[in-house]
Amino acid sequence: MHLDRNRAPLVFMRPDMTTDTPYERQLDDLLDAGAPFVLVTKPFPDHVHDETPEERKVRALQFKRQRERLRSLCRGVVVIQGDKPLALPFRLAAEGFGKAVGVPVRFVRDEAEATAVGLSLAA
Repeated sequence: MHLDRNRAPLVFMRPDMTTDTPYERQLDDLLDAGAPFVLVTKPFPDHVHDETPEERKVRALQFKRQRERLRSLCRGVVVIQGDKPLALPFRLAAEGFGKAVGVPVRFVRDEAEATAVGLSLAA
């Protein structure tokens, strides 16, 4: 997973891209920057969900530790779903994240729409 910050305040979660920096460290770095942002993502490929119970535990603990900083900096989540209906588990996960952090979640068709919606959330 790669958090692409090149189009800030939009931060693209790219599950199909790899990096030497663990996701948890990337998230810490994003939050340490202290700048408001909007997360933009596509549904994750199936292999991303193949986490071990220990990996899920680590991710859950990090989320718990970072929740307040996420609440203060994240302005929303935009999910690019394309032309097909989004799989229910992913939709529920995105909506659950939005509720836990207290941010709006928007579902859009493509990256152009995601950019427009994301920038409006960031304003």
